Amino acid sequence: MSDPAQLHLIGVGGSGMLPLALLLKQAGHPVTGSDNLCAPARLAMLQAQGIAVLAGTDPALVRAAECIVASPAIPETHVERRAARRDGIPVKTRAQMLAELISGRRSICVAGSHGKSTVTAMLVQILHAAGPDDFGYMLGASFADPEIVPARLGAPGAPFVTEACEAHGALAQWQPTYAIVTNLDDDHADHYGGLTGLRSAFAAFLSRLPPEGRAVVCGDDPAVVDALGQARCAALTYGFGDGNALRAAPDGSGGATVFLHGNALGLLSLAVPGRHNLLNAMAALGMAMALGIDFRTAAGALAEFRGIARRLQRVSTAGQPRIFDDFAHHPTEIAAALAVLRETTQGRLIAILEPQLHSRVTRMALRFAQALKAADRSFILPVAALGESVQAGNGDAALADACRTEGISCQHVSDMSELLLRLQDDLRDDDTLVVMAGASGAALARRLADALSRPPAPLSAPPPAPSILIGERRALPPDLLALVAGHARRQPTAPAVEMGHRRLSYADLVLRTDDLASALAAAGVSAGDSVGVCLGRTVDRVTAFLAILRLGGVFVPLDPALPEERLRYMLETAGARTVVVNAASPALPDIGLGFVNCGQLPDHDDRPAPLWQAKESAADALAYMIFTSGTTGQPKAVEISRGALANYATAASRHFQITPGARVSQISGFGFDVSVGDMAMTLAAGACLVCPTDLQAVPGPPVGRFIAQARLTHLSLTPSALAIIPQAEHPHLTHVIVAGEACPPALVERWGKGRSFINAYGPTEATVEALFAICAPGQPVTIGKPIDNMGACLMDEPLRLAAPGQEGELCLFGPGLARGYRHQPVLSEQQFPVVDLPGRGPTRIYRTGDRAKAGADGGFVCLGRMDSQLKVNGYRIEPGEVEAALCSLPGVSDAAVSLASSAHAPDRLIAHVVMMAGAPAPDPVDLRARLKQLLPSYMVPAVFLPIPGIPRNANGKRDRRALPVPPHLTQPPKARTTATATEAKLMALIDTEAGTDVVAGTRDSLRDAGIDSLSMANLLFAIEDAFGITLDAGFEAGFDTVEVLALMVDARLEAPHVPSSPDIGDALAAKILPHLATWPGRRLGKAGLVRSLGADRPLPKLFWCFQAGHELAQLSESLDDAVSLFGLRSGHLAVEYTADTLKALGRFYADEITSIAPTGPLFLGGNCQGGLVMREAGLELLRQGRNVALTILMEQGRFFHYPGTTLLLFGAGSYLNPYGHIAAPEQLFRTAYPAGHDVEIIPGAHGHYFRPGNVEALAATILRHIDRHRDGGRAS
Repeated sequence: MSDPAQLHLIGVGGSGMLPLALLLKQAGHPVTGSDNLCAPARLAMLQAQGIAVLAGTDPALVRAAECIVASPAIPETHVERRAARRDGIPVKTRAQMLAELISGRRSICVAGSHGKSTVTAMLVQILHAAGPDDFGYMLGASFADPEIVPARLGAPGAPFVTEACEAHGALAQWQPTYAIVTNLDDDHADHYGGLTGLRSAFAAFLSRLPPEGRAVVCGDDPAVVDALGQARCAALTYGFGDGNALRAAPDGSGGATVFLHGNALGLLSLAVPGRHNLLNAMAALGMAMALGIDFRTAAGALAEFRGIARRLQRVSTAGQPRIFDDFAHHPTEIAAALAVLRETTQGRLIAILEPQLHSRVTRMALRFAQALKAADRSFILPVAALGESVQAGNGDAALADACRTEGISCQHVSDMSELLLRLQDDLRDDDTLVVMAGASGAALARRLADALSRPPAPLSAPPPAPSILIGERRALPPDLLALVAGHARRQPTAPAVEMGHRRLSYADLVLRTDDLASALAAAGVSAGDSVGVCLGRTVDRVTAFLAILRLGGVFVPLDPALPEERLRYMLETAGARTVVVNAASPALPDIGLGFVNCGQLPDHDDRPAPLWQAKESAADALAYMIFTSGTTGQPKAVEISRGALANYATAASRHFQITPGARVSQISGFGFDVSVGDMAMTLAAGACLVCPTDLQAVPGPPVGRFIAQARLTHLSLTPSALAIIPQAEHPHLTHVIVAGEACPPALVERWGKGRSFINAYGPTEATVEALFAICAPGQPVTIGKPIDNMGACLMDEPLRLAAPGQEGELCLFGPGLARGYRHQPVLSEQQFPVVDLPGRGPTRIYRTGDRAKAGADGGFVCLGRMDSQLKVNGYRIEPGEVEAALCSLPGVSDAAVSLASSAHAPDRLIAHVVMMAGAPAPDPVDLRARLKQLLPSYMVPAVFLPIPGIPRNANGKRDRRALPVPPHLTQPPKARTTATATEAKLMALIDTEAGTDVVAGTRDSLRDAGIDSLSMANLLFAIEDAFGITLDAGFEAGFDTVEVLALMVDARLEAPHVPSSPDIGDALAAKILPHLATWPGRRLGKAGLVRSLGADRPLPKLFWCFQAGHELAQLSESLDDAVSLFGLRSGHLAVEYTADTLKALGRFYADEITSIAPTGPLFLGGNCQGGLVMREAGLELLRQGRNVALTILMEQGRFFHYPGTTLLLFGAGSYLNPYGHIAAPEQLFRTAYPAGHDVEIIPGAHGHYFRPGNVEALAATILRHIDRHRDGGRAS
């Protein structure tokens, strides 16, 4: 770069970026920088050179620059990189910019896996001594003397010395005039596709030397020699071996006699010890001689070399022992450091290692262990994962196994605090401690030295506490069905289940249960059979549950949102041959299933409630089966008995104070055992189960509105779902029940005042919940004590009862334990062993895998998973404690802690922080300072990442694996400049709510960026506030982007104003318009609710009500301009279907159709819910006297009277096909459609008709029937 250009460096405080900033400034370029984590000393160095640095991010700095420089560690999702792309500002890597800066100069590039910084610094020392002192250099480390800057540009014609780092594929950037290759090891090989690719890259690096250039390479390293052979360049080899041109013969006292081509040059003495440093010096010496510097000058300079920072650097202390700090984080470097100290120190050698990268440690665990053998004792801290994902492996476990295999005396410690405790037990004055860590552990040695110079604080032992708790002994209750039957007799008109406008009394529920049980029996279901239930939110989930129990079957809930292959596995594992469905159920696997459509059960009539005598069923007979995630990658089927279910239902209703007048929510996802528990405890108490509609179940503000609208008394959900519900009075709400994950104290503070707040605990294997605690604001949150008839204990590793006051694995026992895992006897035996409990004898327990201790109140406190990522092989970091401290800070709504691991950044404890509405963005400096007053320093997170909400898995539990990683570790999606003011405002909102580097472009998937349903709910809440609108809307797959969100917002803003008592048509339009933002085609109709992809042509007009926009696109293409197709949208996820709303929507759509086609025959159609809507539109048009030539109703589950000519379409593989379950469908059809009807069976299964291969047949069928009715009358 010749002309001065305004440059901006992202991450300017990094080891490679800071010296580059200095060079660019010296070259005359105006330079700015930004860095969230720049150390004060480095910041001062930059500012002293006139470089303005922002401790944060600001896109304005980017827009003021002509070029941006960013390390590969900075992702393309970073807000400043994103701003650069939008404005077309070029972005270069550090290596690219440096290569461009020194282009045309004689560059001396020092490459190799180890020793680059030391060799570079040695060569700088030699060149300085030899003169002239006009050369340039760049060092990716700090000199031992802090007064020496790490970079100097030098004169244009003088040599330039630099480290040629190989990380992130940077070897391709270097254009050396002279090159040094120190060694070639298995480090950063993954950046080149493996070790072979790395070696090829080094060979290519050497091959780029010009004819006048020269390579100096280590001839003792076979991999380097091989690369040299591939490159075929002139080279000087150095080393200890006889075959080297430049050879060192060590003299045993740290020096060596140096020979060149067999001729002795003289003695080389060094102040820095070790054979590795002697090799480093030989590399620098060889290059100096290649540059024409005589041996005496070079050797003299090397004798004065005092090393660089953090290379066996002595850390001064007030006394003994000796403490050294070393950058070693690779087995080769560890072995070299320990070898030097073994030779140069007396007493014991104690190694303290913080390994880096799970992938590296897992791959080279044995090499790490073998390197540590040189120490007398070793303490190993947790692996610094540097943002790596869990797929990188478990380096801690691998290293622990390798150390045991090698018989090494080592202790794994969780943090500095535990390290100090272990060291102080047995520390001697003549000990030598060496702290070995990469950049993430730069401060460890100093912290250790400071701590050892102070006397340790006295520790107080906790008082002993019991290790076994037993719930109240009560008579085992009757079967759940007997309890429900009793309520139906005593209070037949009392509400049992409600959802939206749908309500079933206990009498209605019993009637409907009997009807469904009869249908299931007719389908061949009998006692012991597993029956799948695949239903969306509907009161019939309860009906199906009871009907299956009524027959003695096994209830198997199937979440309709699950992938088809997972459903297939679950059905096959459960052995289910029959599935309960309705018209909204998805396509299910084609494995010979039988279907019972509960949507075709008779409606409530004046039949008297039956005197329902529940059949006697054995308590050990299976009641239901829940699938939980398994370590093998396939879910495990947990089998729960009827006795276990009855015990839980009765105990929970008593403990949670559920009375017949209570109204209890069922929000949890279908397939999550809490949803079964909500049903069971509510029905056992004779209370009313209140289910939200799809719109009300959207996490966040919609659930808050549901609480109020449903007048709930008992709210049951996960803590993370509760955390994002806006605060409100909720005068009816008396009890909040949370379960499924750790509950932060801040939730108790927020929701526990004036009501009962219950924290329940229990794995699926112990029937929903086995322990509970009534929590009070300001008090510790525990999991309490066991429910009736259940017990809990703490066990040590040999499965003996833990000593009083000791932690242990939480194990459960009692009648609530599952039978085991279906078809997995070995796993069942492992997880449900029989142990000897004092006072109880042989007892079957369930090992939860959770670590717990007894709390001060006598209840148990859950400390997290035994196998948690934050607690592995004895490392003791408790996320819940850190999260509780975070949630106690001002402005923090919720928090989760994870360990970020990556090859591109140090290992860091990450705090994922959700801020309260209206609170300012988190200030990491302030949060860190506050946390240090609450927590030991090792528990204070290194990074504070603002996020819109804590992710949950399908069961509603806090999903730590789904937490977004720090922004600089994310993968860069393709960006797109914002096109509208709404898009720009939304991007700014996402930056504020979700973090500045979460979403890069307006067409990037929000879900792919880590914003799941909970996070999306929080974001939508912020959007509602910012734009003054309401968005009770979900997103269709593929349309969760800023671009689409902006269209939805604009549509809502443009929708007709809805007054306090709105016209129902205006209200419907306001609800549906946002969903049409993603639809293709021209906007038509008086209210703009119709879409068309075709041109205006004199063709038959077909108005079709679809579920989604892609259906319109597929059918339009297949009809091939034979008709004019106009698409309308059903009310799915937009409108609560009632008789009134259906009629109103039909009238509204009839007006839209008339505004487009005021005369002539009309053809109407609709699939699924769209068929119901278009029937109503057809009725209105017929009342107006319009000629509705044909109405096509596709995949209808119910057949209502319609006076127009009708075509009924069913799929050959559909469970809605009436010919499979209605004895006389034609008679039903003739009654329902007196003007005449046809029936066509088309290819495909329910939900698959608009897919390629099926949609063509659908289009052909439609065209054939339209041709028959084009004259407006029925063909003869």
